[in-house]
Amino acid sequence: MKKYTGCREIVCPGVTRFETQFLQLQAIVQQKQGLRNMFNFEEFRRSKFGRDKNGLAFEARQIVIGNDFWSKANDILKVFEPLVKVLRPVDGDEKPTMGFIYEAIDRAKQSIQKSSRYYSQYQEIIDKRWRFMHSDLHSAGMSL
Repeated sequence: MKKYTGCREIVCPGVTRFETQFLQLQAIVQQKQGLRNMFNFEEFRRSKFGRDKNGLAFEARQIVIGNDFWSKANDILKVFEPLVKVLRPVDGDEKPTMGFIYEAIDRAKQSIQKSSRYYSQYQEIIDKRWRFMHSDLHSAGMSL
């Protein structure tokens, strides 16, 4: 696979599990053409995996050469990138983030609204999670 992705890694560890998943999907999308080339190359098609029409490699090939996966992956990245930007400072120890989190969440929601056609569905999920995590202590922290 590295032959077709320019020796670039697709597995990209992040600080958090959430960020790791985002970075991995981002790396896969960045390697779209290389991955498509890998499955269309004669070497793969002649291999036992390329000839087996019932195996996982055939299923993976169908996903990679199709457009549906790539469209959905791009939609997911448009939603999660602003959320990753919110979570990075929260996970860090550099400065207190409670006072900044409210504004960061609002900016993330605005960014998602501009870039995603599924904003209303994601907004509901984000708001539900925000209500679950919100407390009077958080409000007091924001005031400080």
